[in-house]
Formats: sequence, C-alpha cells, structure tokens
Amino acid sequence: MRTTMRAHSLAGLLAVLIAVPCGPSVAGAATRSTGTSAAEDPAQRAALAYTLFLEARAAMSLGNTDGARDRLEQILELDPEAATPRALLARLCLETGDLDCAEKAARDAVARDPAEVDARRVLAQLALRAWRAERDDARLVEALGHLAAATEARPQDTGSWISRIRLLASVGRLDEAEQVAARAAATPGIDPATPYIALVRLLVASGRRDRAIDILARSEVRGPAAVPLLEMLADLYNARGDLAGQERTLTRLWDLRRGDFALARQLGRTRLELGDPFGAIAPLRAALELRSSDPDAAVDLARAFVALGRGADAEPLIAALPLAYQRRPPVLHLWARAAEQAGRHQAAAERLGTLIALLDDDQRRDLEGALRFRQAEAFLAAGRPDDALASLEGLEDGPPVERLRLRAIASRDGEAAAAAALEARIGADPPQPGLAALAIERALAASGLEPARRLAAGWIGRAADPAGWASEVAAWLVAWGHPEPAAEIAAAATPGPGAPVDVIRRRASVFHAAGRLDEAEREYRRALAAGDGDVGIYNDLGYLLAERGEDLDEAIAMIKRALAERPEEAAFLDSLGFALFRAGRVSEALPLLREAARRAQGDGVAEIREHLGDVYLALGDLPRARAEWQAAIALGGRVRERVAAKLQAHADDAPDAAEPESR
Repeated sequence: MRTTMRAHSLAGLLAVLIAVPCGPSVAGAATRSTGTSAAEDPAQRAALAYTLFLEARAAMSLGNTDGARDRLEQILELDPEAATPRALLARLCLETGDLDCAEKAARDAVARDPAEVDARRVLAQLALRAWRAERDDARLVEALGHLAAATEARPQDTGSWISRIRLLASVGRLDEAEQVAARAAATPGIDPATPYIALVRLLVASGRRDRAIDILARSEVRGPAAVPLLEMLADLYNARGDLAGQERTLTRLWDLRRGDFALARQLGRTRLELGDPFGAIAPLRAALELRSSDPDAAVDLARAFVALGRGADAEPLIAALPLAYQRRPPVLHLWARAAEQAGRHQAAAERLGTLIALLDDDQRRDLEGALRFRQAEAFLAAGRPDDALASLEGLEDGPPVERLRLRAIASRDGEAAAAAALEARIGADPPQPGLAALAIERALAASGLEPARRLAAGWIGRAADPAGWASEVAAWLVAWGHPEPAAEIAAAATPGPGAPVDVIRRRASVFHAAGRLDEAEREYRRALAAGDGDVGIYNDLGYLLAERGEDLDEAIAMIKRALAERPEEAAFLDSLGFALFRAGRVSEALPLLREAARRAQGDGVAEIREHLGDVYLALGDLPRARAEWQAAIALGGRVRERVAAKLQAHADDAPDAAEPESR
C-alpha cells in the first residue's frame, strides 16, 4: 500500500514539473473550471494554493518567470492574505526588473506578516538601489532597517545577517559590520564562522586586508568552529609577510588539529623562519610521528637541532633519509654541521668532501675555498693532519689558512717543525700583520704574555705605521681568542691626528673585546668624528653603551641608525635586541633576537643564543633560558665560559626545558 501511494505521488509531481514550462497551470485550470465550488471549499482551496506554489517554485527554477508569476497571482486570488507567495512574487518581480511590482508585493507581504524575511530583503535591495541612485541617506537607513528587522524576526536566517554585514561593510561602516558579525556568530543555530567569513572576504576583495586581519584576530569564536577563521587568518598573515602573526595563528590551529601533518610541519617551519628552533622541535616531531617516511619533515627537524648545537640528535634523522636526499647539497652541508657538533669529525670531513665533489662550476668558484678550509679543520680534529694539509693545498694563503697549516704541521711533525715553517714564511721585518700575529700567538702558547709582548714591541718599533700595524696584529689575535694580549699590543702604539678611520676603529674593537670599555668608547667616538660613513661604528658604540647599562636611549638611537641603513644585518638586530633588553623592554627585544639568530652565521650565533637566554630569564621562563644557554655553549665561540657561569648560577632553580607542545 505504501509503495502504491509513493508511486502516485511521484507521478503527480512529474506531471506538475512537465506542465510548468508550457501551457496553462493544471491547478489553475481546475480552479477556473470548478468556479464557485472551489472557492467555497477551504480545504480544496488550500490544496490548490499549495499546488500552485510548488508549480511557481518549479517554474522559477526552470527560468519560466511568466508561468511562475501567473501561478503566484492565482494563489493570491485564492488567499489574498498569504504573505509568503507575495514575498516570492516580490523577489520574482525584482529579478525581472519590475520594481513597482516588487515594492508593492514586498510591502503587502510585510504588512501581512512583519516577520516575512524574504520580503524584507527585497525592500532592502530596493532601498539600496534608490540610495545609490539618489544618495539620499534616508534610503540607506531604510535598507539597513529592513535587514535589521529581518535578523530580529528570524535570527537563524544566515542570509539576512550576511546581507546586513555586507551592506554595512560596503558603505564603510566597518565597526558596525564587525559588531553585527559578532552578534550573528553568537546566535544559536548560526555557524559562528560564517558571518566573519562573509565580512572578511568582502574586505580582502576591496583591498582592506589589514582590517580583515584585525577583525579575525579579535574574533571571539573559539573551539572547532574557529578553524576556518584561523585558516583565513594564517593565510592573510602569510600574504602580509607577518611571520609572528602567522605563528600565533598556526599555534592556535595546531591546538585544535593535532593530527594534521601539513599543519604541524608548517608551524615548525614558520618557527624556524622566526629564529625559534627550540619551539620548532615539538611540531616537527609531531609531523614525523604522523608521517614517518616524509624526508622533508626529517630535514626540517634536523635543521632545528643543528641550530641549537644538537648535532647528535640531527645525525640519525639525516642518516635515515633516502640516498637521493642525502646527496642534496643543502642536506650534505647540514649533515656535516651535525657531525661537527656531535664530535664526529671524520664523518664531517667525508660529508664535506662529497659536497665539494657535487659543486657546479659557479658554486665551486664561490664556495670551494670555505668548504675545503672547514674540511681541513675536521680532518685535523679527527687526528688526520696529512688529510688536513691536502685539503688546504692550493687555497689562497692568508692568516687563517697559514694558522691551520701550522697546526697541522705541529700535529704531524712537532712544534719545532711548525716554528721552522713559520720562520720561513715571515721574511720581512716587521712581518705582515697576520704572520706576526701567528708568531705572537705561538710565543704566548710557549712562553706567556711577557715574551710575546717584547716580540711585538720590537716589530712595532720598526713598522712604518706603528699604530696601523699594531691594530691589524691585535685584530687577528682577537679573532683567535686572545683579546687581552691584543689590547696590550694595540695600546703600545697610539695613532696620531689624521689617522685612518679603519685604524681607529680596529683599536676600538680590540679594546672592546678585551673589556677596556672606556678606551673603546673613546676610540669609537673618535672614529665617528672622523666621519667615514660606516654605520657599523654606530652599532658597535651603541652595543658598548648597552653592555655598560649607561646612556641606553643613546645606545638604542645609535643602533637604530645603523639598522636603518642595513636592516637585515644580524649583528645590528642582536645589538638592538640586547639594548632593549638592558632598557627593560623585554617583549620588544625577543623578536629582534630571534630574527638575528635566524640570519647569523658562525660564532655570532652563540652570543645571540646567550642573549635569548637572558631575555627568557627576564620573562620568567627559566627552563627556556637554560635551553638557550645550553645551545650557546654547544655552538661554541667565546661565550662558553660566561654562559657556563649563568647555567651554574641557575643550576638548582629549574629542570632543563622540554620542547614545548605549543606556545
């Protein structure tokens, strides 16, 4: 029985749909043929009206506007008080351009049912058209009033809210649009993301991306409903190049979608770009747990470990990669650094050798010398001086190469052989500053400060430019970790009036490294007065003032002047971050130091990590401070002793930091 009834129902519906686009209405013909009897039977009249309404909707969907209008008018003959057919007629008239019909039908519908939302929307559109044509603000107020009434009458109607939000935004009333979006989002039955999405899309399309970001960032939508908004916000921050904003948003997303591999990797990579390898470790580990075979995620995690001096953790990740990945030059270079940090110097030398063999001609011209120097260092650390000397063969002679060659000779043949090799190289009297620095360094190691000072004094007395020669020797000694003897040598010859700025600045840097800050400040200011235009002097003096904790406003101003000329200079970013930290402006210091760590190379990274540890300590995050200090020690350089003292001072205060789940 049920099957038979369903079959008859489907047959009837098909008959209605087939009749719509051509010929008169089946129901309408029945109405006209039954005459008074139909009008006198309320049940039959209601049934006929309902059938006509279905026919009208079907006709509209098929584009038969004349048929649809005919059926709606027939419904109104049957039921003059019906509001919904009048609203549908108003919409049909609006779409066909019959504005008088649209307004009359809509107003009649609202008069019969003030909660008729579709009629309210038609009236709002008509008022908006009039406002655009006449610029009569009263018509705009009327349009907004109709949409407000629609949302009040049927709060769950998403379309009315969106129409209201779009109209407010389109006329520049963005604060009101945001308030309406917030009200809509808080309405039960409304997807809380939808109103904000509509508003933000309109703003982005009109070029107001920053306002869209502000609105999304202020949104109070929380939980899973916030996911589409956070995705939009992350994309907008990315388009603006705002890594910090993107990181904050991705962190919130990750809290909601821990099982999303792409999101975990994106968050980790973003933190790496922000100079926060410590924070990158947790999401990158999660990404690898979700997709253990993904080589790119493994490389990203290895990069994070190496940035923190944790080569021993990075090596197994790279060793497990497919061979094709391992032989990529960036991965080989990363692998070599990891092996160096792990103390596996032979492996580091082998990775560097493979990398050198893979260089193309342009890369070989630019990189081979530096890579072979590092390979020689690794071979020497591995106890293979012959291989170290072979790696140095053919490299352009200079103090660093000569120094490493002498160390290799001393390791293979003894100190006497190294001394003889250096004597053979010295030649002139006084020797070139780099060779003199090598001889003085060896004298320091063999006999101590006084013999080294006498050796230097004799050469200074015979130099054509004593102050210039002494400052160059001292600069090399500072680079090799002997700041105090270097300062003694630099102080032994004072430059006279009109001395070259580079001589004065070298002296300032040497005194600075040795902690003789008053002398360093005097020389820096003398260099500034000479006016050679090098903004690096402003940075160096500003950093010195920050170290002393004096004249911090002047220090910050000087460093900012340097950064204005070279905004991507890692040393300048570090200096400003450190100066702000010393001035108590810790939250401003943190992003600068992270950016400096991301850009820095060599020994400078360790000092930046030390500064980051200081900042985290000031922020009350002792575990993170200890982690940064441990990274500074692992990365090496001249900060080890100083940083070890900080770790010791806080040894009992807190456990070591674990990688954060999210921040």
